[in-house]
Amino acid sequence: MIKTAALKDAIGVALQSRSVPGSGAGLTARVGVAVFQTAFERWAHTDGSADFPSLIYAALDDLRAAINPVARPASPPSPGTS
Repeated sequence: MIKTAALKDAIGVALQSRSVPGSGAGLTARVGVAVFQTAFERWAHTDGSADFPSLIYAALDDLRAAINPVARPASPPSPGTS
């Protein structure tokens, strides 16, 4: 739990350094950590055999569907882009 809090804080600070307002940075950091935790739990249930980035995108898709059921699924970035 301490590592999770440290990760959330680090993401929030990084976002604020990129001019994201504090409240938006904090919210985005908390959501990002929740997505990571969801993907990690799913990965752990596969004995580490699943592709972790795919699980991140699946967790983002679940979040997107919960927020807006008609939203398009997340897709991995094209090779060579970031």
